[in-house]
Amino acid sequence: MAILSQSGCTFFNGTSIEATSNYIYTSIGSTGADDGWKSAKADHVLFQMCVATLNASHLYIRIEGQYDGGLDRAASLLATQFTSTHSIDRVIAIDEHIKEIRVGVKVDSSNYATPNNYYAGLCLVESK
Repeated sequence: MAILSQSGCTFFNGTSIEATSNYIYTSIGSTGADDGWKSAKADHVLFQMCVATLNASHLYIRIEGQYDGGLDRAASLLATQFTSTHSIDRVIAIDEHIKEIRVGVKVDSSNYATPNNYYAGLCLVESK
């Protein structure tokens, strides 16, 4: 398989996540249904993330996608949580062919402290 092109975008770049009861979808804390969506039309979609600093007890991640010609609603592609930092990024291959993707993140407010630095980005690969 030959790679024809590769592009990417950033969702969070070291953003310190504050305690919230809702998932946030942008680095400025947006929580709306239309917030944070990025195009994900590609042969291969790779999602890269890192929790560089975690002082709260839990950081919750939810990756959502929207399909072409579907219900025009967000669908959960992955939900996970972190209870400690990691020194190397985690990469997740998104197998579904979707038109848009976004990541939501929230911090457990029952044992909350700052900072909680989170990085997330997307790599889109077209192949032949």
